[in-house]
Amino acid sequence: DVGGVREAVVDGETGFLVPRGDVLLLRERLRLLLASPELRARMGAAGYARWREQFTLERMLAQTQAVYREVLEASRGGHAK
Repeated sequence: DVGGVREAVVDGETGFLVPRGDVLLLRERLRLLLASPELRARMGAAGYARWREQFTLERMLAQTQAVYREVLEASRGGHAK
């Protein structure tokens, strides 16, 4: 659970978030994944679906453009062109 990982990983759905330095929990989560092909497949599919919904290049560009539009509109007093 470091950096921007929380934005990408939904704990228990698309992966596991483990606090920095919690070696015992990390070991437990890794054992869970190693022991369960079904869990790996489910989390992998959910992670891929989340990526397609939130993190494709097209999506990131659209979000960036929206931020720029908002900033421009605010700087023009609410009158974007």
